[in-house]
Amino acid sequence: MEPISWSPTKYDVANLCFRKYYFQYIEHMDYLLTPEMALGIFMHRRKEDLFKGEPGHLELRYKSAESFSNQSVAMWRMFVARTNEIQGKKIQWRDKNQKWIMAYDAKDLSIKTYKRCAEEEPPLIIEYKVKFELNGRRFNVRLDEIRKNYCIRDYKTGLSSPEQLQIDHFPQFTFYALAFCCAASADEEFARICGVSEEDRKLFLRKPEKEDEYPVYISEKVNLEYYNVKKDIIHPPTHRNNQDYFELDHSLYTLETILENLEANLYPYFGKHCKYCQYKLPCDESSKQGKFYGINLEPQLKLFPNKEHEKYHDKTLRLFPRGTFIQSSINAPK
Repeated sequence: MEPISWSPTKYDVANLCFRKYYFQYIEHMDYLLTPEMALGIFMHRRKEDLFKGEPGHLELRYKSAESFSNQSVAMWRMFVARTNEIQGKKIQWRDKNQKWIMAYDAKDLSIKTYKRCAEEEPPLIIEYKVKFELNGRRFNVRLDEIRKNYCIRDYKTGLSSPEQLQIDHFPQFTFYALAFCCAASADEEFARICGVSEEDRKLFLRKPEKEDEYPVYISEKVNLEYYNVKKDIIHPPTHRNNQDYFELDHSLYTLETILENLEANLYPYFGKHCKYCQYKLPCDESSKQGKFYGINLEPQLKLFPNKEHEKYHDKTLRLFPRGTFIQSSINAPK
């Protein structure tokens, strides 16, 4: 088995359903995007186009939220609604009007994204990809936005927003904090742009002076922000530390152990998420055929002959005649 290059998405898929992991990362099966996935991809591309300039010196490309949102609507209608695809992936609409109605979602998200970015200082870096190897594991992480004060902001276009307790324990944010520290330690230019001091840079992943010490894999100075664009809400920043890295490392080890014997773990985990899964049709079909169970389901029903078993009668039922009532001593009158 080749070493896995872990990303937050791949980690989430492996934790959610091993069959989905098999379809997506082993079989590389082609699939249809849900409308929500298409909108998320589209807004990430628009976010890249929102700024111009070099990393560390970015500025808004558009003069107003109206001009940015109007172009978003035009691009959605021309390159998504008319072609029914994005980034080479076909989109499965729920009805014929949905693709045109969602142009207004793109407009709303674009306006809120622009206004939020216009109210604050420009980010230092946007859509930054970090590939690194740590303790024998490969990682491939993309950071939506890096701001001053070691701040990483993640943009979410969905309607629902998690509780703060969930955000404080998102494995995705552990990936982000780890990627930031590793990138700052390995890349001097990246550290300079992000304002990482030389003292902090040397602290990241430094070799321990004592045997019972560990390197600083994740610094608590990293601020992780969850931004719900639809509701225009930035949740309070959360932080990660070495303990979070150790938990992630142990979880990855457990998943890798299972994935090494994936054929024996190709059971589906049915739930609400199946409704929007891009592999729902092939998963349902394979379950009906018994594809991943070694034998076909239909012959399995006839493997064992029906046998008549003697009925069991509980003799204790005849200890007391019908109508006999035994009063508890606790409730008995004194």
